[in-house]
Amino acid sequence: MCGQRTDNIIYQDTFYHLATLPLDSYLKALKDPLEFQSPDTGLQRGYEGTWEIRDNLLLLVELDGCVYNYRKVDIHCLFPGEDTVFANWFTGKLRIPFGFPIYQGGDYFQSIFDFELTIKIEKDTSLAQECKTQ
Repeated sequence: MCGQRTDNIIYQDTFYHLATLPLDSYLKALKDPLEFQSPDTGLQRGYEGTWEIRDNLLLLVELDGCVYNYRKVDIHCLFPGEDTVFANWFTGKLRIPFGFPIYQGGDYFQSIFDFELTIKIEKDTSLAQECKTQ
């Protein structure tokens, strides 16, 4: 499989690639899930999200995806009337690798970089952050 594009995150006014897919758990919990379609080999999951940590909350601020017949959809397709969505469904760790790649795996999700910022999201808020050097 071709290397996959990541979701993105804005954290402390800086744009990063995100090696976690927070929307996946939401999509899996839907009774009638939206079926995204891959627009190209670099985006097999069919969507790319942009997230932001603001006021200690994880927010989905943009969504670009493709569905049946390669019709483009945005955040309003999943969340009608909402421009920004609080990701209250997500609990876990956000992995934000950055810097120079030390090891390049099959894609960004498997690669190891100089630095990795981890943000722990628990019970609707971001609780802790840790930045480690590889």
